[in-house]
Amino acid sequence: MTAIVQLKTTDFQKIDTPLGYEHCVSIWGVDCNVIIYPNGNENADLSILLLNVQKCLQQINDTQKECFQSILDADMINLAEEWIADDEFKIEDEARECYLTEEGEKVFVPIAQQDFLQSIKLQSINFVLNENDENPLVELYLGCKPDYFFGHIILCRFMTSNPVLYKCYGLEG
Repeated sequence: MTAIVQLKTTDFQKIDTPLGYEHCVSIWGVDCNVIIYPNGNENADLSILLLNVQKCLQQINDTQKECFQSILDADMINLAEEWIADDEFKIEDEARECYLTEEGEKVFVPIAQQDFLQSIKLQSINFVLNENDENPLVELYLGCKPDYFFGHIILCRFMTSNPVLYKCYGLEG
């Protein structure tokens, strides 16, 4: 794991399908897989791309609250309650409405906002960009523990506007 300011092109490992570069970086205090896709240009200069990636990563690291607000605005807590409330996983002997995840963790419904936000863990960030592109496509993939969405993850897109902007696109996977 590497801090954002210490990132070097030599830190990134080349991946082939599709062509990209990946490395684990510390974002929001957790290890996060960062993948750079040079948008079909296999001759792209990674050092040029990395400058833009570092800038975006620092903005993302500084704006966790805004990302989480986009998730709340997309009513993901309600969606989590809909996904988890399966009679097959309901526990009958609890004082409050309770369900089990596939991993056997208890989830009480309604889910408290604080519990939901604390469950969110950043798993990976994908960058799709060109060498001269100041506005790359930046996708954040976030999982939950407990796993309210049974293996699916939350997709948020980050935009480098002023102020920075996040949009939650719901679930992936």
